[in-house]
Amino acid sequence: MNALAFFLITAFALGAIIGSFLNVVIYRVPRGLSVAHPKRSFCPQCRRQIPWNENLPIVSYVIQNGCCRGCGKSIPWTYVMVEVVTALVFAVLTAWSLDAQGRLPIDRVLPLLSQLVLAALLVAITVIDFKHALIPDPLTVPWIPGFVALAAFATDVLRGHRLDSFVHGDGVAMPAALFAGLFIGVFPALVIDWWTHDRSGDDVDPDGPNALPTDDEEFSLVAEMKFLAWPVLVPAALGAAALGALVVFDVLPRADAPGLAAALASAAGAGFGLFLVFAVRFVFSALFQREAMGLGDAKFLALAGAVFGAEGALLVFLLASVLGALPAFFTLFRRMPIATFVLLGTASLMWIAPLPLARALGSEIAALALIVPLPLIALFWFLRRLRSSEQPLAAMPFGPFLAVATLVLLLFRDELAGVYPLHFLLH
Repeated sequence: MNALAFFLITAFALGAIIGSFLNVVIYRVPRGLSVAHPKRSFCPQCRRQIPWNENLPIVSYVIQNGCCRGCGKSIPWTYVMVEVVTALVFAVLTAWSLDAQGRLPIDRVLPLLSQLVLAALLVAITVIDFKHALIPDPLTVPWIPGFVALAAFATDVLRGHRLDSFVHGDGVAMPAALFAGLFIGVFPALVIDWWTHDRSGDDVDPDGPNALPTDDEEFSLVAEMKFLAWPVLVPAALGAAALGALVVFDVLPRADAPGLAAALASAAGAGFGLFLVFAVRFVFSALFQREAMGLGDAKFLALAGAVFGAEGALLVFLLASVLGALPAFFTLFRRMPIATFVLLGTASLMWIAPLPLARALGSEIAALALIVPLPLIALFWFLRRLRSSEQPLAAMPFGPFLAVATLVLLLFRDELAGVYPLHFLLH
């Protein structure tokens, strides 16, 4: 067996095993159950603990024809799909990290491990948000400082950071410091919320104290700002002011401390992710008088920002908005954030699409004439349908689209960097 086959088979097998564990996470975490107790997986139908020889990833599902040997009931196909998708993603990420001889250089081991961890989180978040319309804090909050610390101690590990701007002190240094300070100020509130007010288990007890708002509950922007004033807004302002002052007085070391510069770039990305979602949430909630985006989306985009930096967080948000807008155009949902998807996706599409097309056509005017009217017409049609419909339907979660956009950036960042105008964000 050559080196390439060995690494790909090993990565696929490891991904299938991790995917099997992710199924445990996907089932237990939203219900407030421990992933460690009971140690063995159990059938959700008959509660029978599954022995190891019936719990082989992918293989057991095929051998047992997708049924539990205890009660004979079918096992949901999502279980094996999680294992297969995780295995494939692990294999692709590993293939991306191998050299021309099919070997894994030692300097690529840590970057690969960080990418595999992120990919596993993305798979779990996608399925949980689709099933339960929530992004559990354990899958986002504790990992954000982990990626910030990773950037500090291994500055070349994470892809997407524009560290030169902070290291050499050009005009981006002040915004980077402000967003890093925002994150440093707000993060303690995220941890406190995780420990005291985590929404895991809301689907088990819909009338519990942490239950999500229903369609009948009106969203009050003033009440939310009052509620967030002390835990979020005030610490964010204080943190941003503190780090901004350090830049003004040239206190922060830069060129002689690349680890600190990398950590601040990562923290700035996390802060920008929080800021972006909070800003969109406030604006569109005021516009539609309904909750436009969940706070779980803010924590997820903070995680993406910690990995890819502020520019990567913005691109993840734009790509996710486009992906979310596509099904929203054809499926009408009364509750937000569907209208938010459509508006943001339309704006993103109008910004991104014409310029690559201009290359192919050789004319920017022709590209604008072809592209711009289409999303405007679709947007007009959607708003008319939204206004005339009286059918309240379920909300569409944004987390899966954020996760897919993050995975796209993780896998195809170099290719996206060559697409105008995305190279401005990813050069």
